[in-house]
Amino acid sequence: MAPSAESHLLAPPFGLSPGNDARLLGFLKDEDWASAMTVLRDELGAERKNGKLLVLLAHCRFRDAQETMSDHRLAACQEALGLLDQAGDAGFPYDALMPFREQVETTLAEETAHELEVLAKLPAPGQPLQSVDVETLEEAGYLLWEREPLRAAELFHEAAERVKAKSGLRGFHLELQSGRCLAHGGAFERAKPVLELALSISLETEGLSTLRASLESAAAALLEHASGDEFRAVWALAAERGRALGFEFPAVWPNQEALLTRCLAVGERALARQVARTIEDGRPVLSRALEARLRSVRAEA
Repeated sequence: MAPSAESHLLAPPFGLSPGNDARLLGFLKDEDWASAMTVLRDELGAERKNGKLLVLLAHCRFRDAQETMSDHRLAACQEALGLLDQAGDAGFPYDALMPFREQVETTLAEETAHELEVLAKLPAPGQPLQSVDVETLEEAGYLLWEREPLRAAELFHEAAERVKAKSGLRGFHLELQSGRCLAHGGAFERAKPVLELALSISLETEGLSTLRASLESAAAALLEHASGDEFRAVWALAAERGRALGFEFPAVWPNQEALLTRCLAVGERALARQVARTIEDGRPVLSRALEARLRSVRAEA
């Protein structure tokens, strides 16, 4: 269930609300880190004074990034170390934390060194990118996605131009990532024609279903800037294409919550209720805040 460095920290009982000890243990055994974190964050509340739960949360955050979110490892390590500091402040024995803390610090050092190595291969902003190989362009794009989205968009676009003749699907995906970064960086008008490719590429394209998370996220970015007839048209097309690719739109958890907010903001209450049902039906556990929000949506029916 867990690496040896922290396995002794994860044994029950956890002292949670009735029924939640068994629920959390099940999530930990299944390595369902996202659901485990939902339970732990609810149990910790705003004060965050339970040292053992803080250690458990650090463990889940670290493992989630290691196994399912590799491009977020550096941030996950930083968050995990912060949680371990809080656990120590809450009275959890520092000696018991050290093996796990050392594991996280080692990973953080490795990820930091790797990031610096990748970014060192880039020229100064505005300089030609011809000397940078495609793999570096792509990896640097992901590394810069959050803090320099417009630079990341440039890197993805350059990579797309290089590969599209040999690999149309990879070129399409890289161009789509460029558009998503443009939208994330506030350049939506530049992003829009690129994002719209997600709604127009042939469903017969070989391997397209492997990109469904990116396709959905591109459609979600379009919806964040649409309303009225345009909103409904984009939604209908995204939902239709999602079903053709084997998923119900929206399927990605962050997209679900963002689009629930957007539906309510633009007055699309029927679609908001639809998203609420999708969330309720598709998640093993809901946070208390999200449960309350979904109750509110249902009450407005």
